[in-house]
Amino acid sequence: MPVAPRLAGALYLLIIVCGIAAEVFLRTPLRETAFFGPDEVAQVRLSVLADLTMALADVAVALMLFALLRPLGPWLAATASLFRLVQAAGILAGLAWLLAAAGQPAQAQGLLAVHSAGYDLSLTFFAVTCIATGLLLLRAGLRWLGIGLIASGVIYAIGSVLRVVAPGLAAGFEPAYVLPLVTELAFALWLLSGARAPRLHEKGPIAGSGLSDF
Repeated sequence: MPVAPRLAGALYLLIIVCGIAAEVFLRTPLRETAFFGPDEVAQVRLSVLADLTMALADVAVALMLFALLRPLGPWLAATASLFRLVQAAGILAGLAWLLAAAGQPAQAQGLLAVHSAGYDLSLTFFAVTCIATGLLLLRAGLRWLGIGLIASGVIYAIGSVLRVVAPGLAAGFEPAYVLPLVTELAFALWLLSGARAPRLHEKGPIAGSGLSDF
């Protein structure tokens, strides 16, 4: 049984869990509170740990997906992995703002706002990753999963652009992120199940595509 795709799927699920925990359950409530005490500082630090875990897992997933999808298109696979790595670097850079917020509670709200803007802008790079990966999955014969990832990339790109040119509309656009969540969960489960796709195997068995190096 292929081990690397299953490991990539498990790490992808970890990324989703950490991302939701950090952004939805830990940081969002803090943006709505006027008081920053020890409990709030602890929440910020927990969100740093979640983001750090997510970024490290993203680096591993980027390498594994490149090895898995390279037979379908080396340049597309490289593009998807490179832009995922850039997004991970953006997330890591944003941790400095969170640590500053934890150390300076009086300025925490402003620092959290700066981090939030940078976080949203880093999704521009992830948008390219989703579109490139979706195109590769279309080549593999996974029509709906490929279309879903391409649509997710478009949603991430629109959300990032709105944050820059029309911040007032960004909040109203948030329900659209349900589609990327569902699609990425489906993608993670596909990886976890062994990444089976007829056209991917036509290009060469998974075991011979470089995944055995991981």
